[in-house]
Order: sequence, then structure tokens, then C-alpha cells
Amino acid sequence: MAVDPTATLHLVFSSEGLTQCRARCAAGDFIVLCENGVYTAGRIGDLPVPCHLLAEDAAQRGVDDPGGPVTPIDRTQLVALTLATARSVSWR
Repeated sequence: MAVDPTATLHLVFSSEGLTQCRARCAAGDFIVLCENGVYTAGRIGDLPVPCHLLAEDAAQRGVDDPGGPVTPIDRTQLVALTLATARSVSWR
């Protein structure tokens, strides 16, 4: 996976975390909704960055159809994104 080495991986764990992340994500970044952050999938809207959610976390919380422009990924894909970005930030 070729990713801009200045890209940031934003890990969103809550509704408040999504609000904080929105203010700081930039083009070229990635967002992954984790744990209770999967509940915010329908609120992603038109962010200018790719948004993913951990499929395992969504399944555990009964989020069958996340809605919005969100792509489910597994833990292996999360690791690949982590390795392909310059830094990561957790929003709780």
C-alpha cells in the first residue's frame, strides 16, 4: 500500500473523538472507527479522507449496516494502515 509518509492514521473510539478528529484530519489522512467509535459511522458525512471501521468491533456491537461512506476492514488491514502512515492519533 503506497501512502503519503506524512499521512496520519486517526483512530476514533467515541462520538466526542469523531468531533475532535474532524477538526484536525487533513487530506491524505485515514480514519478508522474502533470499539464504540463504530456507532458514529452514520455521521461521517463528506470528510475528504478515507474512513474505515473495524468489522470485528462493528459485529460485536450489532452494527450490521454502518451507513455512510465507510469501508469495513479487519485487524490485518489496520496493521497495514498503521505501518503505512507516519503517525497515529487516538481520539477517545
